[in-house]
Amino acid sequence: MEEMIRDTAEKVFAGPDEAANAARIDPALWQQANDAGFAIALAAEDQGGLGLSGVEAFAPVRVAAARGVALPLGETVLANWLLSAAGLDVEEEACGVLCGDPAGQPVPFGRDLAAVVVVGEGRLSVLRPTAEDWVRAENMAGEARDSLATVPAAETEATLPVTQEMVEGALAMLRAVQCAAATRAALEMSLEYCNTREQFGRSLSQFQAIQTQLAVMAAESCSATMAADMVLAAFDERDTVPERFLTAVAVARVRTSEAATRAAATAHQVHGAIGFSGEYALHPLTRRMWCWRDEAGTEEVWAERLGQSLLSKPVGDFWPWLTDQDFKTSAEAV
Repeated sequence: MEEMIRDTAEKVFAGPDEAANAARIDPALWQQANDAGFAIALAAEDQGGLGLSGVEAFAPVRVAAARGVALPLGETVLANWLLSAAGLDVEEEACGVLCGDPAGQPVPFGRDLAAVVVVGEGRLSVLRPTAEDWVRAENMAGEARDSLATVPAAETEATLPVTQEMVEGALAMLRAVQCAAATRAALEMSLEYCNTREQFGRSLSQFQAIQTQLAVMAAESCSATMAADMVLAAFDERDTVPERFLTAVAVARVRTSEAATRAAATAHQVHGAIGFSGEYALHPLTRRMWCWRDEAGTEEVWAERLGQSLLSKPVGDFWPWLTDQDFKTSAEAV
């Protein structure tokens, strides 16, 4: 199922590279993604969704991230998951998700969203801001990160059987998955460039210094992919073992952020000047990597949360706890 979904996503997002430089949502591309069922993949079947697993539902998100596609696909997947959990109908248009007080928080593609799902402890609200409610802003990648100057009255409110901590973890999971996918894409781009670009009569990949850099990138990509697989597998067990999911989120957030930082730097080093060209696919990709690593809690924030969680355990319990985690990864990671 995951492979079939990924193949479909590859076809949907196989458009021109200009999509990677888009600051606004492409309505035609969103419609294709929506028609494929990507946005409702995680929502329960009895609420109009597909009821897929986390690994399956986020397969298109990984493809879109690797392509640098400017769509709030992951946010809408999570929004529809929350709406279905609250017993509400899913949304077909693009949505955002916020935790706590929505005022002043940056919202990916805010001006283009049909709704914003706001989560408080035990409650969910659906907002439908108008153009006048938004303060426009952009991130380093040129994508809209608007904030609400005026918070409209909630159109719908409902009880939510998902804690705010879990939702914060799911948003962080999304960014970890995107960082991992983009890291892998940067590696593949670098390998192709170094195998075809020649200097002094031989390809760049034949120089030992370049080989070392590519090997380091490959290790970072493998580690990040395994961390993303791990947290997606743990997401499906969030109701039975919530601590395992939140631990996996923290680990994945730290590891994928580290990998994205190192991979972006190395990719630009092996590409040279062409990697900084706005027309070349690496540039918009690495700018998104730099943005994603700092959203939904930075690497430092999640490292501290992980450390505090581990320090709270009784002395002598750490090793038994670690060996009992049984985190899962896919064969694709290695």
